[in-house]
Amino acid sequence: MNEIESQTNLLFIYNKNVNVNREVSIEAKNTILDEVLKKLFDKDVIYKIEGSYIVLSPSSQTEMKQQAEMIKGTVADQKGNPIIGANIVEKGNPANGTITDVNGNYSLAVSGNAVLVASYIGYNKIEIPVNDRSVVDIVLTEDMQVLGEVVVVGHSTQKKSI
Repeated sequence: MNEIESQTNLLFIYNKNVNVNREVSIEAKNTILDEVLKKLFDKDVIYKIEGSYIVLSPSSQTEMKQQAEMIKGTVADQKGNPIIGANIVEKGNPANGTITDVNGNYSLAVSGNAVLVASYIGYNKIEIPVNDRSVVDIVLTEDMQVLGEVVVVGHSTQKKSI
């Protein structure tokens, strides 16, 4: 999976019900991505390419697949500037998460009653209920307590000796 991510502009998204802790060796040159993915995943995993993501889901749990939905949105600061690299995680399922891209956009497969947890260094963590929405835009506020903890160190002089 790491090789596929490094050779394409795609990222894998999956939750704890998908077993990705196994080694697989595949040799493929000038091969269509779909063919490589078919070889990589067995019957227990279903893959779907959505935008810049390859979404993995367990095939044995059809109920879970029906409940899962793709949530998209942006993360910005209070001035509307996108936050690059903000963390978006499904509450209670820390293995199901993603980070925002250079435009502050994210996409994540979650259950319909999920709660998203958004965080970034220097900003307050926030929890947002999805409530069956497909677009959830997030605004993070600066953590003034962290900003107040900055310490300024003075400078000194030293005499040159020979």
